[in-house]
Amino acid sequence: MAIIVDAPSFAPRPRSIKRFLYPFIAILLLFTLLLGSRLYTPIQARFFANRYPFPGAELLLPYHSSSARLPSSPYTTTVVTGRLDDDPFQVDWIMRKIRDLTTKAIYIVDDPGAPLHLPRNHGRESMVYLRYILDHYDKLNDVTFFMHAAQKAWHNNLLHRLDSAVTVSMMNRSYVLEKGYVNTRCDTDPGCPHWIKFDPTWDEVAEHDTRFEDLYNTKLWNRIFPNVTRMPKFLSQPCCSQFAVSRERLRSVPRETYQRLVDWIEEEAMDGFTGRVMEYTWQYLFLGVEELCPDIKTCYCEQYGMCKEDHGLFEQWEAKVKEVVDRDVDFVALKKEMEKAGQETEGSPFLARHSERTSNAYLERCAVEAKLIDELGVPPLLEGGRTCNYEFGKEVWCA
Repeated sequence: MAIIVDAPSFAPRPRSIKRFLYPFIAILLLFTLLLGSRLYTPIQARFFANRYPFPGAELLLPYHSSSARLPSSPYTTTVVTGRLDDDPFQVDWIMRKIRDLTTKAIYIVDDPGAPLHLPRNHGRESMVYLRYILDHYDKLNDVTFFMHAAQKAWHNNLLHRLDSAVTVSMMNRSYVLEKGYVNTRCDTDPGCPHWIKFDPTWDEVAEHDTRFEDLYNTKLWNRIFPNVTRMPKFLSQPCCSQFAVSRERLRSVPRETYQRLVDWIEEEAMDGFTGRVMEYTWQYLFLGVEELCPDIKTCYCEQYGMCKEDHGLFEQWEAKVKEVVDRDVDFVALKKEMEKAGQETEGSPFLARHSERTSNAYLERCAVEAKLIDELGVPPLLEGGRTCNYEFGKEVWCA
């Protein structure tokens, strides 16, 4: 049986809706602006200063995540990263959670048929970054973020909940243009201070037998920077090869230098070594400085607007972070000493007690960290509560 709809009877409805809809929208916008001006914390007010024409304007801007209010940016922005072919959802956060993103460049490092790909999967993130710069040297956006693929990782900023989406979204783009190169990580361990010492002795290498970067030597330096006559004493910056660079600073480095780095990575057999070397070379490449170890409080404030006039809680948190790191280092040293002495480490009550004390220190750090994050007004880009877990030797975080 056919159903006949009298279409003309619906025709006047849009006009009648508009008659009531427009005033409703106007009232809603006015209410939003008035409410928005009362929602600021003092920290947010300083962060938004001179970024919007009036208080509450940021509430009218579209955002793909929660109710987080972040400063809008007038600058064009690109995020560059690389992923494996079998993990397409690893970079989902770049598409869904980054504010004011103009373009994204996602290299499929093990698929030579992908639109953005590498000749071969070698060189870790360094080859992805260098390849992008060479391929887009004349068509760069104002700011380019060079990031790892994972949204959450142990080496991301602790006060950003280890979340790359928070880090990229909160970064002050004007600050990047002013400085030219900005390491996205404010937490200085590992990487600072005096991280790479050139031509270490074999005893020094053996002391840190997992550090590929300790093989960085004078010969390699001259290979990478043949025109630099003065050898740096140290190379240091916060780990782990995630940073933002302005277009002008990227172009201040000649193409030939980028190509020389690409050629070295292609020729170097040790894939992990190339990534570690570049990890502590980027700041020298773009700024010409050997060590870039920021004051943590200043870094969070200037780069992300996370400013706190009363530093008491911040300093308490820094002390807890250091305590956990120190306990971890002590645990490894104690275990090595026991192994050298031929003592059994598996099931050792002594190591178990030490691990328990480390676990308690970690949970105390998490509690202070959660309070500090709340006071600093970090936007909740990720849903869910904040649960802290700790087990030595595993990558864990407060999430």
